[in-house]
Amino acid sequence: MESIVIHPIFAHPASLIAIGAIVGLYSGFFGLGGGTIMIPIMIFLLGLDAKMAIGTSLAIMVPALIPGVIGHYQAGHIQLHKAVWIALGMVTGTYFGARLLERMTPDTARLAFGFVVVGVAAFTAVGKEHLLRNIFMALVVVAVAVGLYLGAQWYDRTQTPSAAPEVHVQRLPDQDVF
Repeated sequence: MESIVIHPIFAHPASLIAIGAIVGLYSGFFGLGGGTIMIPIMIFLLGLDAKMAIGTSLAIMVPALIPGVIGHYQAGHIQLHKAVWIALGMVTGTYFGARLLERMTPDTARLAFGFVVVGVAAFTAVGKEHLLRNIFMALVVVAVAVGLYLGAQWYDRTQTPSAAPEVHVQRLPDQDVF
C-alpha cells in the first residue's frame, strides 16, 4: 500500500497564516475563497476530509470576511439592501446545507463539491448573455466531468491490484496552538 504523508510544516501556525493570507487575497479580489480554494487546500495540504474541510472553512470565513466587506463597502461596491435579503436566505440555507452534509460520506461530499465547482466555473467562463444556453453548457461540462470520473472509477476496478496500487493518506494529528 502506497502512503501519502501530509507534511508537518502545513500544521505549523506560520504556514496556516500564510495559507490564510493567500486565500484571503484571492477571496478579497474575486469574492470567493472558502469553497473554491480553501477546501482543496485543507483536503490536500492539511489532510482534512471533505466534511471537516467544509466545516472548518465556514468557521474561518466568519471573521475573515469582515475586512473584505468593510473595504468593498467603503469603495461603494455593495448593494446593502440586496445583501441583507440574500444573507437572510443564506442563514437558512447554510444551516440546512450543514444538516445535509451530515448525511453524506466524506467522499460523496468531496465529489459533490468538485462537480459544483466545475459547474460554477463553466457557467462563469461563458458569461451572462443567453442565460439558458449558458446554463445548458455548464450542465454539459458537469456531465462530461461526471462521465470522466465514472470512467476513471470503472478503469480502476478493471485493473489488477498490482497495476492500480491502493493509496493511503496518513493524516497528522491536530496540533492546536492554543
